[in-house]
Amino acid sequence: ALLDAILGNSPYLSRIVQNDPAWFRILCEKGPAAASLDIYQALDALKNQDLEQAALMEQLRRAKARIALLIAVA
Repeated sequence: ALLDAILGNSPYLSRIVQNDPAWFRILCEKGPAAASLDIYQALDALKNQDLEQAALMEQLRRAKARIALLIAVA
């Protein structure tokens, strides 16, 4: 039912699920609270990496998409 609602009502969220199905599964299994901690830990780890701007922007876009999906599920 949840997946039908997401895929049927939001093209943006549908693309997120299609592009990152493993994370959607984690979100469903762990729940929004634990999944949000994973996102914030991943973002915190970025400060210790020497990333080019393009790679950093990609990681930030991924976090943004995951947060959008998390909010929709919560």
